[in-house]
Amino acid sequence: MDGTASYDNLGNLTYRWEEIQGPDTAILSSAAASKVFLKNLVVGKYIFKLTVTDDRGTSASDDVQITVIERPQAVQVELYPNPASGIINAKIISDSIGVIVLNIYDMNGRALKKVELNKQLVDNLRLQIQRPNVNQPNPTRTYLTLPINIASLKSGVYILETILDMNTRSASKFIKY
Repeated sequence: MDGTASYDNLGNLTYRWEEIQGPDTAILSSAAASKVFLKNLVVGKYIFKLTVTDDRGTSASDDVQITVIERPQAVQVELYPNPASGIINAKIISDSIGVIVLNIYDMNGRALKKVELNKQLVDNLRLQIQRPNVNQPNPTRTYLTLPINIASLKSGVYILETILDMNTRSASKFIKY
């Protein structure tokens, strides 16, 4: 957190950072520095207060809210049938609602096919989306089953790369006969 925007034309400033709300796990690098770093944050909402005081004892305070969210789970991809000849189904299991990119590569790393879609739009249209039972441990995860036409590929082994939200990647092998 950074309090360096505070200034006093006539003298020096002292800084005091304190956690006023949130889990008791946060550790500040220094409670008396203009810039502080945090560690040991866990999922939850934190509020930190910065009080800046000048040489004459005049002070001002402001609060900073930080929300730590749970890291999204990795994408799971199931391919079936495998081996396949005309259509292979990619069952993509994820809590992501963003863009999905599917790339097919041959075993030499050459890109052969690309499919891109927005999972949010598909979900909104309720096309091929299956919602898990709400009594399951993680009811927010959904899966999308996407048929991919591989009829034009030669017989061989291929890699399906799945990219979610431009950062989470998964690679799966399949056989075209």
